[in-house]
Amino acid sequence: MTDFNKINRPPAAEHWSRMQHPEVNRTAKRLIAFLRGSVTWNYQATRNAARYYIEDAIDRETAQKTVAMKGNPAGRPHNRDAVDAFFDYVENFPIRGVPAFTSLVEWFPIGPDAKPLPIRPLSVTREGGLFVPNFLNPWSEIAFDSYQASLYMTILERSVFRLTDFEDSPGRIIFLPKWQIGPREWKRKAVIWTRGQFPLLSDRELNDQIRIFIESKEIASKWFREHFDSKKKQ
Repeated sequence: MTDFNKINRPPAAEHWSRMQHPEVNRTAKRLIAFLRGSVTWNYQATRNAARYYIEDAIDRETAQKTVAMKGNPAGRPHNRDAVDAFFDYVENFPIRGVPAFTSLVEWFPIGPDAKPLPIRPLSVTREGGLFVPNFLNPWSEIAFDSYQASLYMTILERSVFRLTDFEDSPGRIIFLPKWQIGPREWKRKAVIWTRGQFPLLSDRELNDQIRIFIESKEIASKWFREHFDSKKKQ
């Protein structure tokens, strides 16, 4: 049975941000779609391989061996593609800083009854005298519109980048989307976001979005009760 409370336990800021819209009905539809869906695999193997590259300097071959043995077999081809794209990027733009702040996590509140969003950089490196939080979103597309991108970056600003050690850091957010390179051919290529790339939400806009999320949960909750009550009666 679907667990309604998973709405109150978003796994990460990027997942929560992509479900949000500045209108209640659109946000409620995304929450309902989230409740109806199920995830059978994820990109944790890619994240681990990328972190091992940054912290332990593993090479592409070792990373590919890692993802070939981890996680749901259905997700392994996607993780292999993502790892290749990551190493294509770091071969041209190496992440050579000294690892720091192991297991850093900050929390961002999103209203009552909901667990605060965990903000976990993949790794933090010291580069050119600055601490740089590295985030990795290995999705096959950058699943943000401009508003959601601003929301996501605002959350990072209000959590990790508010810390004194990161106030002057550019940050590094790595996406690995697929790009069409032929009639039926797609290839992942890294896209990098840094601070200052998107306008940030004001305090009022951010509070409004949290209010919209809370109101949207009420609509999703009503759908949830009606949907599963009707199933029980069948």
